[in-house]
Amino acid sequence: MTDYADFPPLTNFKRVLSGCPQSALLYSLLWKSKPKNNNLKILKNDIKRNFLISQTLFRNHILAIGRLDLITSEETLDAFYIRFL
Repeated sequence: MTDYADFPPLTNFKRVLSGCPQSALLYSLLWKSKPKNNNLKILKNDIKRNFLISQTLFRNHILAIGRLDLITSEETLDAFYIRFL
């Protein structure tokens, strides 16, 4: 039961599942690594190792989740900055 403590809120997760189901796994992984201040920095070099997807797919999934107004994201040359809303 302790696994559910790191799970996104059910209403947000339902929105991801219905709006962009291919991004649901990434959303749950991002939520699990979310710090207390809701601002997450992910280095582009770490994407393949930590999420097992390419940078392009990561960017596409992040944009899809952003269109649901669950996160905001900013991309720089070396990292993605994600803020949970």
